[in-house]
Amino acid sequence: MRLAENPDGYVKYLARKQIPDKISYNTRIEKVQTWYQEELCTKLE
Repeated sequence: MRLAENPDGYVKYLARKQIPDKISYNTRIEKVQTWYQEELCTKLE
């Protein structure tokens, strides 16, 4: 990441690669909510 010409753009690219659309985001949040509870879950969202 340090070597990227545009670090902000690279981070956005990685984020889109991990969660490409709203449905994927919602699915991932549901999984997080079932795996983790209370304070940790709130921090992850």
